[in-house]
Amino acid sequence: MNSNRIQKRDILLYIFISILGLIVFFWFRGNFIIDFGDQALPLNPIQDFYQNINYIWNGTYSTGISNIRGLIGFFYYGFFAFFQFLGISLVTSEKILYFMLFVSSGLSMYYLIKVITKNSQDRFLIGLGAGCFYMFNFFSLLTFWSGFTTVVFLYASMPFLLAIYINFLELQTMSKPFLITFLFLMTLIVS
Repeated sequence: MNSNRIQKRDILLYIFISILGLIVFFWFRGNFIIDFGDQALPLNPIQDFYQNINYIWNGTYSTGISNIRGLIGFFYYGFFAFFQFLGISLVTSEKILYFMLFVSSGLSMYYLIKVITKNSQDRFLIGLGAGCFYMFNFFSLLTFWSGFTTVVFLYASMPFLLAIYINFLELQTMSKPFLITFLFLMTLIVS
């Protein structure tokens, strides 16, 4: 019965953090996309996705340059290409992306704090405070959300990956080759 209470409390806190994430929709003015600086929002997502994953040379600039954005932009361009394939507008897909990244940053920090403070009675309240602070701190709002880059994906997922790493370290049956492989893959994913 105690575990059911914990699960219900978790679900309520997940919903609360998700509701806080709705503030992202106030960032948009009407049906205009947010595109500035080096964001490189794909105006034709399917074509940009195809070009980024299939070619190692980009001939659209000067005499050509190596396509270093291919692997980096896989998830970014793939997200927009998937929604364009479904027939969803670019503005709506950008709103969904911002909402998902903003909420996942709060949820991943909540989960990390819950893992770290698992023996504390107040872990839910501490996790909620940490998740909200991680979502709404001035550094992230001014650095990541004012000039969107792919670093936001790292910012949103790093607490979750750290929590998974802590869980793996606490397992006594885990082998060292598995741990090394996990660390290598985690480093590859976030770099």
